[in-house]
Amino acid sequence: MDEGRYELVLSDLGMESPTAGYRVMAHARSMEYRPAMALVTIYKSSETEGRQAFVETQDVPGLLGSVADLISDRATRRIQRRQARSS
Repeated sequence: MDEGRYELVLSDLGMESPTAGYRVMAHARSMEYRPAMALVTIYKSSETEGRQAFVETQDVPGLLGSVADLISDRATRRIQRRQARSS
């Protein structure tokens, strides 16, 4: 993330530790270019239930739809920020 600009940062929630995915997202959030972000998990829990950024990997169409929504939302926010600055 430090060497390039990404439209989307997609990370597994767990990886090498239970909080590794959160650390990846925190780093992505700190980037000036503000990429869209999503955490993927195979485990459903009260923490992930109903949260837009969490997608179950068994639901591939849902994953792709969520990725498209995140990128679209990011593009919309970018346009709104540009319009606000030029007003």
